[in-house]
Amino acid sequence: MNGRTLILVGSPKGVERSDLAGYARSVTGGFEHQGGTLDWIHLHHALAVEDSIDDLLARADVGDLILLVAPLCADSLPAAVIAAFERIVEARSHFAREVKAPGFAVLIHRGFVKPVPNSTAVDICRAFADAAGFLRFGAVTLGGGGMLGRRIGRVLEQARAALARGSPISSALRRRAERPIMPSWVYILGGGTPCRGKSPGSRA
Repeated sequence: MNGRTLILVGSPKGVERSDLAGYARSVTGGFEHQGGTLDWIHLHHALAVEDSIDDLLARADVGDLILLVAPLCADSLPAAVIAAFERIVEARSHFAREVKAPGFAVLIHRGFVKPVPNSTAVDICRAFADAAGFLRFGAVTLGGGGMLGRRIGRVLEQARAALARGSPISSALRRRAERPIMPSWVYILGGGTPCRGKSPGSRA
């Protein structure tokens, strides 16, 4: 990718402390060596400052690729992401559709093992891309908190390779990412083992 990539970070933890920002770096690693530029915007901060919102809208108009990285919140996207979507759609409603549109790719992360509920968030992103006049460039949806193994690492590498070529992330790659990292019963057993030797009314 030798153009301008705008990375929208939808985690409240921001660019420096968010695991999602690390995943974004995995997906965009090497773009700068190909002559591209990376712009980072923390959506929670941008929405709090009007000048930052104006900057967000301006950068969205000149980017070649926009990558959203966001956590799943109650089977949807964080409120800051939805609010940013609304502002971008409103601003771009006056654009002529023949103007070159950037690609819009998505990386969504869910804390639980199964990433299936991410589909609602992906549908929202698709609707946003269409309303804003962006080109859909696919999505990677992850589950399992910070327990990302080699398979997910390879998925992110392949997503990076596709975007570097200017190609969308394939649906096959998304399906590969959505394979659970462990059986559900193992996750439930490890996370929900009851305390032993305590009566229901006793204090820990």
